[in-house]
Amino acid sequence: MVRMRFTVVFLGSVMFGVGCGPSADIGTDDGGDETADDAVADATDGDDGTESGGITVGTGPEPADSDGGTTTDAENTSSGGDGSESGDGSESGDGSSGDDEPMDDDLLELSECPDVTTESVYCLTAAGGGLDVVGVDTGTQCPLGPGFAQPFLTSLGWIGNDVYACVDPTGNGDDALARLDLTSGTLEMSEVSCRAAAALGEQILTLPFLPSGQVLTYDSFDDATMGISESIDFSPHASRVTAGGGTIYAAWHSTDVLERYSVAEQTQLPDLVMGGYDSWVDGISVVGDRLFIVTLSSTLLELDATTGDQVSESIAWPGHGLACRPGTG
Repeated sequence: MVRMRFTVVFLGSVMFGVGCGPSADIGTDDGGDETADDAVADATDGDDGTESGGITVGTGPEPADSDGGTTTDAENTSSGGDGSESGDGSESGDGSSGDDEPMDDDLLELSECPDVTTESVYCLTAAGGGLDVVGVDTGTQCPLGPGFAQPFLTSLGWIGNDVYACVDPTGNGDDALARLDLTSGTLEMSEVSCRAAAALGEQILTLPFLPSGQVLTYDSFDDATMGISESIDFSPHASRVTAGGGTIYAAWHSTDVLERYSVAEQTQLPDLVMGGYDSWVDGISVVGDRLFIVTLSSTLLELDATTGDQVSESIAWPGHGLACRPGTG
């Protein structure tokens, strides 16, 4: 089999430790409802070498995979071919990923809006085809520049200075796992079919398309491109996903409950009822015992991650999708 990798190179730059440029005008965030099957809006032209919203898209073949071990469908269970390695080589579902809060060796520094990281929590969000960092205490917003060139993303995984999402580069509804390097502005596509992506510690977590399939994890993006995965015995009826505090949270696009799975205990937990909210979930992330939801009305709803009780809903939110980190405040 010949594996293809799509590489997207920004014509602008994403600034870390230097400054934040204005958001690129890539697509629009119309904030409209999704269809019943949660179709993602078309965002790019699929032609090789054409420019779409300020980025240049090109393709190039990679050497053939001699062992035939590549897995491209998120409904498949873990595979590595003969001789493939995945972590310690153990089978899936053992919860061995350790701490499920992403490690951050290089603390994000935003010289033009440094107050964002001094809030109690700050979140990455997809806004109008770009990426912003927003503080949850004051709503301070820092545009980073071009993102995934897709106007509606509801789940994001943030590991180090890489961001992961399931995107559709062709506009044909074939969502696949993508990695965006925030330091270089390089966007890479894999052949891993997925509905949503998040971070489980330093592992990449993907949610399969319905009607069936288990949640999959990858130790690295390279493992994902080679089809080396581990499966978790959790098959939620969901289209959004996040993880934190040793628990995976999954939600359907419009709901009042979250399905949960304990990684340490390797068991599904009782559903968490979102107190006072029953509508579209346009983003979800958890930090400690604080669970954040982007609502249909474009506000940030905070719930208690253990009880589901509503804590607050006071900040207007500029985008969709969430990947939050604890700040220094």
